[in-house]
Amino acid sequence: MLEGISMTVSDVINAIKKDLPSSSIEEIRVDGGVTKSTELMQIQADVLGIPVKKWNVDEITCFGAAFAAGFAVGFWKNETDIVQILEQKGSICYEPKLTKEERQKRQTSWNEAIKKSFSSQ
Repeated sequence: MLEGISMTVSDVINAIKKDLPSSSIEEIRVDGGVTKSTELMQIQADVLGIPVKKWNVDEITCFGAAFAAGFAVGFWKNETDIVQILEQKGSICYEPKLTKEERQKRQTSWNEAIKKSFSSQ
């Protein structure tokens, strides 16, 4: 199941790269309850071949709402203020460990499984 989640995210990232070939995705930042799974975060980094960064903030959505409200009333002047707060909290960065060949093999297996799920056989 964890690999399925990671491969689905990989499909989305690959679609973005295809639609925006001039864009460069050097890392992804993640949040939400599923990010508590260190295994999933490592699988995601391995599948994507890029770092996966998670802030050390359990309820990042609440932080986002507070930051938006602060911007609305002029409490924060720019994104730098917010980044400094998050940097004080720290983050965890999951680095990819798979080789390019291993990553491609997993992607091929995933693509074949998806094709089979849509076949009438």
